[in-house]
Amino acid sequence: MELFSGGELDRMFMEKSGCVNYSYTPWVSENSDVYERAIYYKFEKRISRYRVEVTSTQQRSLLEGKGWLLQEVMNFHGVPLGDFFNVSKSNLACS
Repeated sequence: MELFSGGELDRMFMEKSGCVNYSYTPWVSENSDVYERAIYYKFEKRISRYRVEVTSTQQRSLLEGKGWLLQEVMNFHGVPLGDFFNVSKSNLACS
């Protein structure tokens, strides 16, 4: 679970993925096995021609001692309105 611990590995992974100005809040316990944090970053120009900013809320919960379930709600800011958007792992484009 080191990747989602909020350390340097998180930052390196996000920067290699094309996300800049990556910041996060510490994990806060919602109850005994559920933790939540907020994340913010921008897409580099090579990822999107628009100045897309992302705010995200992540929630992780323990899965019966077998690992973690990570749920995320993402909000995209700066994406122009349109009839069709193609979102893929490495590219955000408006058609």
